[in-house]
Amino acid sequence: MEHLAVFAILIFALGFLIFSRLPADGVAMAVIVLLILTGTSTPAQALVGFAHPATLIVASVLLISAGIQRTGVVDGLALWMRRRAGKSQTKFLKLQTAIVTPMSAFLSNTAVVAVFLPLVLTASRDRGYSVSRLLMPLSFASLIGGMCTLIGTSTNVVVAKLAEDHGLGSIGMFDFVPIGIIIAIPGLLYLIYVAPRIVPDRRKQDSMTGDYHMRRYLTEVEVLPEAHLVGKKLLDSGLRQEFDLEVLEIERPGGSRFTPNSATSLAAGDVLLVSVPLNMLRQIQHSTDLRLRTEAKIDLKDLTQGGLTLAEAVVPPGSPLERRTLQSYNFRNRFGVTALALYHQREYIRERVGKSELRIGDTLLLLGTKERLRYLAGLPEVLSVVQVHAARPRRALSWIAVAILILTVGLAASGVLDLVKAVIGGAALMLVTGCLTVREAFRSVDRQTIFLLAGMISLGMAMERTGAASAFALNVIEGIEGLGPRGILAITYVVTAILTELLTNNATAVIMTPIAIAAAEDIGVSPVPFVFAVAYAASASFLSPVGYQTNMFIYGPGGYRFTDFFRVGLVLSLIAGTSVVWFAPMLWPF
Repeated sequence: MEHLAVFAILIFALGFLIFSRLPADGVAMAVIVLLILTGTSTPAQALVGFAHPATLIVASVLLISAGIQRTGVVDGLALWMRRRAGKSQTKFLKLQTAIVTPMSAFLSNTAVVAVFLPLVLTASRDRGYSVSRLLMPLSFASLIGGMCTLIGTSTNVVVAKLAEDHGLGSIGMFDFVPIGIIIAIPGLLYLIYVAPRIVPDRRKQDSMTGDYHMRRYLTEVEVLPEAHLVGKKLLDSGLRQEFDLEVLEIERPGGSRFTPNSATSLAAGDVLLVSVPLNMLRQIQHSTDLRLRTEAKIDLKDLTQGGLTLAEAVVPPGSPLERRTLQSYNFRNRFGVTALALYHQREYIRERVGKSELRIGDTLLLLGTKERLRYLAGLPEVLSVVQVHAARPRRALSWIAVAILILTVGLAASGVLDLVKAVIGGAALMLVTGCLTVREAFRSVDRQTIFLLAGMISLGMAMERTGAASAFALNVIEGIEGLGPRGILAITYVVTAILTELLTNNATAVIMTPIAIAAAEDIGVSPVPFVFAVAYAASASFLSPVGYQTNMFIYGPGGYRFTDFFRVGLVLSLIAGTSVVWFAPMLWPF
């Protein structure tokens, strides 16, 4: 009966992950609790995922990637690429692909895309490139690069370590390279020469304000001496509720200007720079507390007066803003920056921006001083800010960061150290040498990824321990045994590829690896090609924006529709699937 309980927990997890009823880390914690409550795992067994080598490796690789990012290595290459490309979009795309693909083979895909995304958006606005024809190739090139090495994507690490747990031996650093290259050559040529013709040209705007179709005025209002607002804090003033206005800046009678927060008290004669809907201007005109200083609209393009400026920002994977509202996060008080508009799921939101729940890839139009925006740009784990340079990276340490990466890969590839020790040592060196601070290290580890990975590993082990994986594989094999090993391998690949579009890549890998191994053993062939098929298929998320974090990251900024991913990604999926099913048995015979 234990295996039935595990099946029930698996169905619960799949349902909540597919329909996004709970955050991924919430689903993982629920899985752990259910494993304990149903008696299918002891508390120690249910929590073993947190100490599993795959979890430790993924966390360490995230730290190493953060060290490379914080020392400006990736930024430097990105800026060099922009200078070399000039005004040619095709040349920009070629250089982008040539840099992103090999980098993603050794660094976190998300970290690489996070650095290149602001560059692409800025270059598109400055030089007239089509954002939509650059961002999807950016994400897909990073996925292809990640397929090529053991640490290129967390999926490969997870599958390799689960296979090792099953006694299949260790998978080497470069064992993924042969098929990775077979996929990469036609795949990258397709991204450069064919994909731009398929992707519609969307979100090609001359200005940020035009991009967001702004319908709000920036204007100045004065607090009258007899106003009941005098002495009240902004939070208690009722201005937001009565006029739906946002106070962006206050000029005191003495001439001092500052960005207020909710605790700022209003004084008689204060001049407030406010963002207000057009339909509220008349109500302000009739107010006994406020007086419009001017009926003219203050142009959003001309905000250099007073030190205010505009910037775009994208919600990255793992951001603390995901599934939260700006208001609940106390965004303005924390950062001294105001969100004027939001691009969310192909919809421009200008009213009640602070009350809209954010998702990965949502794009915000921000207004603030250069200093506050620069501070926010230095927190890429919160928002990826465009058009504002963050604090200078530690470029003097860039060669040390690169040396640590090379040393880590070399030690793991040569077998001098096993992968776990090599990457943990590399992460520690990033901290010891100052390439990464402790605070940055905590921020760079995506909590959702780690929690989901740990929870699903515990579930996968329960599937194996209770015989649930074997039972499922046996029932399936009875119906398809006549297809032969290659046919069953193809079905394994297709099922994994479909699941990864619905779930996350790591969750799919953890679920499918024990099933694939059991299926291979049931028909009496080597499980190794099946293991590699699961790894490649779980990473080949080309058909939808939800299957992989980088796809969600570029979904909003690129102005894509859900179907755009299918139109462009179908050919890549066929290239990857055909390559794996055909060549995997040649490299790792049945």
